[in-house]
Amino acid sequence: MTAVFDDVTFEWAGNNYTIPARRLLGAIARVEGVVTIAELMQTQVARGTVKLAVLAQAFGEVLRYAGAKVTDDEVYVGLFASPANGGAGNAQGALAALVTLMVPPSVRSAAAADEEPATAQGKPTADATDS
Repeated sequence: MTAVFDDVTFEWAGNNYTIPARRLLGAIARVEGVVTIAELMQTQVARGTVKLAVLAQAFGEVLRYAGAKVTDDEVYVGLFASPANGGAGNAQGALAALVTLMVPPSVRSAAAADEEPATAQGKPTADATDS
């Protein structure tokens, strides 16, 4: 049987934490105990941002599931810290990491394939910014 997920590695405070593919659904369940992907995306679209405290709690759940010894408060501060100082660099990076974690690779691949014709027709995509 083919794996549904891939291993996912997070870097936090200079350490790498990997969640094996076979345990990824458990990590997703931890995130969804705090916020669902639909809630994250809806809030980002409606408000143009996400609730940082909720994002910190969800990201903290994933980091702890992966073995990091970190509190939600530390994760919250890390949303503002540069990666060189052990942080996520920004809230958008943490949000992108959670979305990547929660969406199976096959779905991400299918979505990317659906976007390719739009690029060929001259319609801009999120990646087509340096033309």
